[in-house]
Amino acid sequence: MGLEEKLKASGFEVAGEEGSSYSFDIIAVKDENAFAIKVLESPEIENIKKYVTDLKRISIPLDLTPLLVCEEGPPDDVLLTFEGVPSITAPTLLKLTSDAQPPFVYVSRGGVYVKVKGEYIRKRRLDQGMSLGDLSLLLGVTRRMVYEYETGRSDVTAEVAKKMLRVFGEEVFEQLSLNGIREHFKKSRVAEQTPTGRIRDPMLRRIHGKLLTAGFVGLAIERAPFQLAAKREKESASTKLVIRKSYEEEEFEEQLTLEVAKLCRSYALFVTGDKVRVIGRQVVEARTEELEECLRDSISP
Repeated sequence: MGLEEKLKASGFEVAGEEGSSYSFDIIAVKDENAFAIKVLESPEIENIKKYVTDLKRISIPLDLTPLLVCEEGPPDDVLLTFEGVPSITAPTLLKLTSDAQPPFVYVSRGGVYVKVKGEYIRKRRLDQGMSLGDLSLLLGVTRRMVYEYETGRSDVTAEVAKKMLRVFGEEVFEQLSLNGIREHFKKSRVAEQTPTGRIRDPMLRRIHGKLLTAGFVGLAIERAPFQLAAKREKESASTKLVIRKSYEEEEFEEQLTLEVAKLCRSYALFVTGDKVRVIGRQVVEARTEELEECLRDSISP
């Protein structure tokens, strides 16, 4: 059974399959968790470079969490990141879909860290009649670091985690979960660091310009069945688009684009010659020159 089938068995809606040449293999959505997953044999940097930037460009406008799933490489139950993109092993992903939740251990530039519950630390410290100084001596850190732990501004190193386990027990640690991975990515500020990409096709450049005029932020996609992804925030609601330049002989790519749009609650916009077709709650066709009016009439805020 492939990963996509195992995700379906866990209640996810899924589009795509392992082994594609795209920067994602699987879009998987369940409740508030929506992931763009690329499955790799190992986390070697040469194997990742060609996918990771494009994976971020897909994820940001479509409200997805990018996720590298490596068959071998990172230890099980440990989260690695590559240019801000989370990475775990396939066994870890399947464990998390079954609601098993080990401690949230992740690797960062400074070493190995464990996420802790700041409010829990403070409550237990006060319950035991300890001052910040008392706890700092037990943990071998400064009073300032204990304050950082309690306010959620800092996680603990693996060495400090062992001492904290002896003082407070396992309940002091945050648990690794799909929700936790999503929040970890959201806090990484990757969106601010991701380039929009170059749009080489003249027609798609014109489409992109019209989207900008209509208030959308669009990113060029290089390794996907569609070439642009865009999002507009308006009146406390967002509108998402995936845009594909269509060719009659590429029915599979068009169908996959529709499946991705459906899972992401997005509109699909197909460009054929000088015409565009917007597919959502209804199908609207127009000339590219009329795109702004078409978007205004067919897409609600």
